[in-house]
Amino acid sequence: MHLMSRRVVLPLLIAMAAAGISSAVEWYQSSPGGISGSPLTGGGPEAVGWSLSVDNGTDYSDGRETRLLYLDGELFSSTVYYRSNGRMTARENLDSSGEVLSRVEYAYDREGIPRAMYITTSDESLSEFYVETDTAVNSEGTFHRHTGGSSGDWYITDLNQYGQPVARKVLDSGVITVESSWARNDKGILGEEIHRSGNEERRIRYDANGRLLEETTIRNDLVILVRSYFWTNINLTRVEERGEGHLLVREMEWSGDRIIYETRSENGVITSQTEWTNPDERVETLFRDGKAVIRVYWSGDTRQREEFLKDGEVIRTREGNV
Repeated sequence: MHLMSRRVVLPLLIAMAAAGISSAVEWYQSSPGGISGSPLTGGGPEAVGWSLSVDNGTDYSDGRETRLLYLDGELFSSTVYYRSNGRMTARENLDSSGEVLSRVEYAYDREGIPRAMYITTSDESLSEFYVETDTAVNSEGTFHRHTGGSSGDWYITDLNQYGQPVARKVLDSGVITVESSWARNDKGILGEEIHRSGNEERRIRYDANGRLLEETTIRNDLVILVRSYFWTNINLTRVEERGEGHLLVREMEWSGDRIIYETRSENGVITSQTEWTNPDERVETLFRDGKAVIRVYWSGDTRQREEFLKDGEVIRTREGNV
């Protein structure tokens, strides 16, 4: 449809809706996003708030549906849906003047499954098309490739039979900038993932139950950071982070399914302790050079009281949220 004819059709539809000419027009309360709510019985938009009219044509046969969104009784935007044999073929978003802001066209395979979207916008500075496709990688259809992008900017993701990613490439201006891979067992449980970008690589390992075991960061072929995770049954009880001459350690204690105590240290020197008296209340103690200097009492995310310490004794107190 030519752009000029589109700009003529929309005001015509607005006039028909206002005059009540088309018996197919239905009115609803609406959200700002154009989601229809309770029906309206007045045959027009409400004077206050968001309203939506839905017009499927006089006989529901031309495959076009027009939705007009109003704010305080004034037209705000509109969306026109085009269908053929029950399939969505295109969607247009228009502003209040009838100017087309964007148009999305849908493509289907022989089985009627949507495989691609072609998106154009009114912004000439953007690429002419944004495309998303979903295609089978092997003849059995157990692996699919999802591609999205425009011009030279693309992401390409291969998915297994469970819909989980196994490989991804990100291209900027036609150049691969990020490569990722996921290794999974026959049940789809993740064992390892690798992400490469420039001169940096990040490797993440999991155990047979899918629990995080280790994160390794490599830069210029040198290991710069290793973070290790230790578990007791389903509870994370220790995290060690080594890199750039530092060893950071978190140790956690649990009671049932909730954490009740955590200690943090750097190079063997304690930096903080946190004790949960109940799920919403905790006491946090901060250390300097291994000595306690501040104790903070929390209720949720609100500080109730701060105590300043010297040689284990409280020397000053500050009350309230600070």
